[in-house]
Amino acid sequence: MICVGTDTANLIQTLGFPVVAAAAAGIFGYKIVFYVLRDLSSEIKDLYTIVVKLIDRLNGHDKETNKLAKEVSNLRVEVGGLYKCMGVNQKRLPKSKQEE
Repeated sequence: MICVGTDTANLIQTLGFPVVAAAAAGIFGYKIVFYVLRDLSSEIKDLYTIVVKLIDRLNGHDKETNKLAKEVSNLRVEVGGLYKCMGVNQKRLPKSKQEE
């Protein structure tokens, strides 16, 4: 048998079980909502700042990769010019591996 406090038992007898159950569910929902708003909102903000920093870092890496690709392209042009100047045929990569 479930031991229920006399106040709760009197409340159930006075108002009825559906009313008391609805009030308990409302209080439970109220506590959950304010827990989420009060406690989890700061954690969500912290995670948001972490995600923003990671996106910024990723964008920085993309910019560096683009700079390096341009440098490699410029070096290929320079090496091609040196080969041409020396009168040597430059080695060509197969079409599938050659970048444009």
